[in-house]
Amino acid sequence: MKSLYKKEDLISLTFLFQWSCIAILAGAVGNLCVHGLVCLVVRLNSFLFSIRTVPQILWPLLGAVPVGLLLYKLVPGAMGEGIPSYLESVRNGHGKLSLRDSVFKFFAALLTLGTFGNGGAFGPSGRMSAGLMSSLGKHLTPRILPDSLMQIFPICGMAAAMGAMIHSPIGGGLFAVEIILKTNMRYKQIFPAVLASTSSVFIARHLGLKPIIQFPLIHGIMNVDILPILLLVTFSAGLLGKIFILSYRRISILFQRNHKTSQRRRTASGRRICRSFRDPFWFR
Repeated sequence: MKSLYKKEDLISLTFLFQWSCIAILAGAVGNLCVHGLVCLVVRLNSFLFSIRTVPQILWPLLGAVPVGLLLYKLVPGAMGEGIPSYLESVRNGHGKLSLRDSVFKFFAALLTLGTFGNGGAFGPSGRMSAGLMSSLGKHLTPRILPDSLMQIFPICGMAAAMGAMIHSPIGGGLFAVEIILKTNMRYKQIFPAVLASTSSVFIARHLGLKPIIQFPLIHGIMNVDILPILLLVTFSAGLLGKIFILSYRRISILFQRNHKTSQRRRTASGRRICRSFRDPFWFR
């Protein structure tokens, strides 16, 4: 009897089943990391608010001491932002993230935000979600799943975290892939990422968890007369975003948060100084 399915169809169904399993698992992990971090931060903020004997302005300083002097000294990989380390692992590390760095990054963010310090919740929770999924991928590949799926695990973890954060199934998946390679997005990355983000949103809504970042929706028909204003706002937002990124990068280098870049700049500056002293025209 002739088979109803071709070999290519069976391969496609196998990949779809594998992607679906990874996406469902990532959806649960993403919600756990995002809502777990936010819940712990809120509880810690409420507890510190109840302590009247300590001025509130001192809490960020008290929270920065164990983070800067203890956590970052023990685990230097937990320093900095969560998204760049995710990009580095997916682009150059075959999707392998250190679970130890991810866990310490999570607690560093908890102490920072819980003591009213500056920072965001998505970077640490997304890093934690991607790190947990990467750790699961290390154990599942190549024993159970093919090694080619290793890169999918942290991508789905990041997509699930974004889905839990804003409840945008398609947007969360595209974000996790688009920031890796804007001009070379692949179907084998986009499809499981969208599945993971969708799974995360479904799990969150089923459990009654609200999005951390909510966008007000305008109901009704949009007037064509406001299109020029929308274009102006869009262009201004993009320009301000670029200025913010450049300013943040400069400040990060100034405070030596970007160690590699600052080290290169210090080395180049030192070389220029040495050349200036060797220059016979320097003292003229």
